[in-house]
Amino acid sequence: MFVNTIKKILSGLITMSDNIVPLFPTPVGAYEIDIDLDFVYRKITEYTSAPHFLLEDSDSSFGQDSNILEDSELADLRSKILECIDDYTDTTCLQPLDITGAWYNQMKKGDKVTLHRHEGSVISGAFYVKTDEDTVPLRFQSPLKPYKMNDLYENFNSQYASSGVQINVQPGSLLLFPSWLEHETDAERGERCVISFNTFYRAAMFVNPDT
Repeated sequence: MFVNTIKKILSGLITMSDNIVPLFPTPVGAYEIDIDLDFVYRKITEYTSAPHFLLEDSDSSFGQDSNILEDSELADLRSKILECIDDYTDTTCLQPLDITGAWYNQMKKGDKVTLHRHEGSVISGAFYVKTDEDTVPLRFQSPLKPYKMNDLYENFNSQYASSGVQINVQPGSLLLFPSWLEHETDAERGERCVISFNTFYRAAMFVNPDT
């Protein structure tokens, strides 16, 4: 259902002509993971957290524990996330990736995620442990926005005119996206606890495919 919702959002932005080809797509992976979310929430909130400036001082374990997904009691979740990462890299022809760091963020009402990207990573991810019907969507900003300063549109219901895309999430949703893709949220109106993570190439696979 979650994946179909994402496709519906994107299809609503598309106005196609047989003579125009949308080059250089930005791949965003949308997955659903079936796991005991109550257990995951109890486990991750055992880790030390502190206010984080990108979250307007909502709590985060970022910088406190380097990789909460290395916890042996979260091995099943890590395995399922890696399966989704492998599907993403297979589809986009990226070399295989491993999770290099993972942390949890718990947003307070009224706080928002400041626009940012993930440095030193290939693809990043967000796994939603807790949300409710009032949780605000994650918004991705178009990487073309800085270069389209003279484009004036008659209709903004088009992928060509869009300056960003908002994606609604639900418990168990996993989003994968290029780490350079900037993202943010509006002020939180509901509840949100999310595991965020970064990736990099597996050392043994970091090779030139032409050699």
